[in-house]
Amino acid sequence: EQDLNAEQFWYQLKEQNLNFFSRNQPLWRVSVPANAPQLGNDMEHDCLLDWGGALRWVYTDRAADTVVEQAQRLGGHATMFRSEQEWLSNRFTPLSQPIARIHAELKSAFDPKRILNPGILFEDYLVQ
Repeated sequence: EQDLNAEQFWYQLKEQNLNFFSRNQPLWRVSVPANAPQLGNDMEHDCLLDWGGALRWVYTDRAADTVVEQAQRLGGHATMFRSEQEWLSNRFTPLSQPIARIHAELKSAFDPKRILNPGILFEDYLVQ
């Protein structure tokens, strides 16, 4: 990757084609303020920084709740990007009740037959 010019590097980063993305280990996409401190020593040694440090691609075997909690503690959120495990129900940072309701109402309006990605963002988006 040292032989890539800047345009090639940024394209490969955008498409997750850099060597960094070739591992078979849980990969998290963690968005935090750019000036946030480390997520934790054991989570930063397998990390690729993007967006000036505001986006962190992190390989870790830590529990999903732990990764999400660390990101929230730093003012951000975490999303399980790729895992060999069964797709986790807690792969997204939980939404607050008001925001979850807005998401549910939007999803219901744009997908009234509930056919698009059922159960992906949240398990039940039925709005009464």
